[in-house]
Amino acid sequence: MLQLLLLAAVLLGGYFGLTQTLFKRSKCKGNAAMAGKTVIITGGNTGIGKATALHLARKGARVILACRNRDKAEAAISDIKQVRGGGEASTQLAQ
Repeated sequence: MLQLLLLAAVLLGGYFGLTQTLFKRSKCKGNAAMAGKTVIITGGNTGIGKATALHLARKGARVILACRNRDKAEAAISDIKQVRGGGEASTQLAQ
């Protein structure tokens, strides 16, 4: 029983240690200009890929999404165009 409590304490301590240090610092702080650059993002219609696409679009990059679902890709592109103010974004359907 003591071993189980010790294991639980170590796991819980490790979880809190990581969430309070490493995971809090995982934000993009780069300020490189992306105007005139083209980026291709796979899986850019949801999750981390979409967040990346939105971030790069805000920085001025031309964003190309490679997605499996055309409907979700079109929805993501409309979100990106809103961020860019009608900027350039396109999709390529992955086969």
